[in-house]
Amino acid sequence: MFRLLKLKPPNGWNAVGWELAIVTLGVLIALGAQELVQSLHWKREVSQTQEALDAELSRNLAVFDFTMAQIPCINGRTEELRKWAESFRTGKPLRLKHEIIPLPGFMVRTEAWEIIDGEIASRIPLQPRLNYAGLYSSMRTFRDVKDRTGDTWVTIAEFDGSTRLEEADIRKIILATKDLQGMAEILPAFKTTIDRHARELGLKPDPQLLKAANPIIPRIQDAACKPYL
Repeated sequence: MFRLLKLKPPNGWNAVGWELAIVTLGVLIALGAQELVQSLHWKREVSQTQEALDAELSRNLAVFDFTMAQIPCINGRTEELRKWAESFRTGKPLRLKHEIIPLPGFMVRTEAWEIIDGEIASRIPLQPRLNYAGLYSSMRTFRDVKDRTGDTWVTIAEFDGSTRLEEADIRKIILATKDLQGMAEILPAFKTTIDRHARELGLKPDPQLLKAANPIIPRIQDAACKPYL
């Protein structure tokens, strides 16, 4: 038969209990400290990410406002270019006062949103995250409209200096002017949604956009908005 040995710690069970309690407390403190460090890390990452998004979107808001301010110029100049093209049908074409100049613009940037780590994005509070997503979605659509606008201006500018236009060319120019006017009409439709998301995120257009831009942009803008007829 085996004799059961009675365990008896050298310093007694009370000492063992204190040692276990101290070890357990140490583990809990270590885990708590690690959790705190992780929490501070992610808080800093989220804060830095939102700062980058806010800076990018503030610039995009300024780009949107800059383009919105061009609408009267777009409508006025495209109407004149349409009349110019149609005048070739009479055999007595109108003469333009200056060369055809496409309106300048700025790029819409979405890089900060596109490179966000999924885990960081998931830690942004839900409502701001929804506003960021909605605002970037509108900005991507706005960018597509801007790109089409630029291509359409290039189409018209190809006929600069023409002394003779075939019927196909006239129709091409007229269609292009209508496209530009149509795209100008679309822009205000974005404004309500863009303004709402920006307001909820506390964002305003970057006032430094034009100040930091190439000085040639305002000069091109002024030249492009001078009447053609």
